[in-house]
Amino acid sequence: MKKMIFVITILLLSLLFIACKGENVELDTTLDQDITDENLENSEEEHIIQIGAMDYPPFEYVEDGELKGPHVDIVKTALNRLNYTYEAKDYSWNRLLEYVESGEIDIW
Repeated sequence: MKKMIFVITILLLSLLFIACKGENVELDTTLDQDITDENLENSEEEHIIQIGAMDYPPFEYVEDGELKGPHVDIVKTALNRLNYTYEAKDYSWNRLLEYVESGEIDIW
């Protein structure tokens, strides 16, 4: 019985290693739009980054009408350090997905 379990384990591990065989994967780093820091700084119209979140305690929650939680804090801290203007709003899951797919929300 122990030999049978050992053989099955070896076969499963072999299949795992074969399935995870490394291949050269090249990432497409080109952007569809020409967006650079210089273009953002020189634009006359200031772009307000839209942050979308949902009520998902303890990571994202609404307290006193304001979004709070570690996920929201990390994004706000990063945007503040980059001197970007942002607006954070709370949405339901379905609405959040709809806005992300349509491009109305920049970060979620």
